Amino acid sequence: MSAAAPLTNELSSALEAKFKELCDTEVFCTQSWGLTETSPMATAIPNDRMDKRESGVGCITYNMEFRFVDPETMADVAIKSYRSTEPAEIWCRGPNFRTGDIGAIDKEGYIAIQDRIKEMIKYKGLQVIPSELEGKLIDHPDIEDAGVVGM
Repeated sequence: MSAAAPLTNELSSALEAKFKELCDTEVFCTQSWGLTETSPMATAIPNDRMDKRESGVGCITYNMEFRFVDPETMADVAIKSYRSTEPAEIWCRGPNFRTGDIGAIDKEGYIAIQDRIKEMIKYKGLQVIPSELEGKLIDHPDIEDAGVVGM
C-alpha cells in the first residue's frame, strides 16, 4: 500500500510485474489517501476489490464522512448516478476537516484525487491543475521530469 505521495498506475503495475518476475508471486500494489489530520488514512482499496486498484485511492474508510464541495461557492457538488462528480474540494469528518484536495467520487464510491487547491493555477478564468500539465509534459519522450508552478 502506498499513501505518502501520488502513485501512478504505471508505477504500481511495474512493481506488481517485478514481484511476479523475481518471486513468481502475485502482489497487488494499491493507493490509499490520508493526511496528518485524518490520523492517518481516509480512503483505501478493499482487499476483495483489487480490480478497482487503478481507479484512484479507494473508498471512504470506516468512521469517515465525505462531502465534495465547490471551493469557490462552498456548495455541495452532486454525485451523479451515471458518472463521477465534477472535481471538487474534499471535506471529511471523522472528526476531521477540510482537506484542500481536489477529487471526484464515482457511483461505486471510489475516489480519485486530482490536485490541491493551493497548487491550482487560475489563468484567464480557467483552473489549471499543475499535476495534469506535468503528466502531459512527462509523456513526451524527451522529457524525463517536470514541475509546474504559477508565476
